[in-house]
Amino acid sequence: TGRAALGGSKMEGVVSIPELRESEGSYLLKISTGSQGIGVIAEGYESFAGGNVEIKSDSPTSKSFTLRKIVSTADQETGIVKGKIIDGDTNNPIKDAIVSAGGVVTTTGDDGDYILTGVPISYGDIFVIAEGYNYNAFSFDKLSKGETKTIMDLKSYKSRTTSTKGTIVGEVTDSEGTPIKDAIVSAGGVITTTQSDI
Repeated sequence: TGRAALGGSKMEGVVSIPELRESEGSYLLKISTGSQGIGVIAEGYESFAGGNVEIKSDSPTSKSFTLRKIVSTADQETGIVKGKIIDGDTNNPIKDAIVSAGGVVTTTGDDGDYILTGVPISYGDIFVIAEGYNYNAFSFDKLSKGETKTIMDLKSYKSRTTSTKGTIVGEVTDSEGTPIKDAIVSAGGVITTTQSDI
């Protein structure tokens, strides 16, 4: 049993779901039922776009993740990725979107702009999480050493919501099985962090 954060707000009462193991890597989300995209971002780890999970109202869905730690060295070749995140329907900038590439994480400003500094040149994917939007992954040509790559107008689309809600629970760990605290989990347009209030 434990308490869990639901989309940034505290859940009232006690959660008693057998699949929810109390650890620093535990998470719980209450989201719309149906097929929902899910993903995880954690500083210093490869991000994970987990495809879709089926959320039901009558029983919790369990989905855990194992993230690979990105080992950085003093002589690692890196570059900079920058750009803008916009709403796919209105083209308006999305403020406070969480953007990650190569284990580097930042948030967008009021204008939807982001800058990721120190991205290892071996990575060519950007992951985007924003409240109310579907989790997104975008590919780009890998960086050259010291290169600055501008990737403008990455479009995120609003998530589908229903009045019927279901629960998804799980754990985020590294490849050694160690729980990852403060990993960001997004599904159905709802965001939480691991162990935000469990």
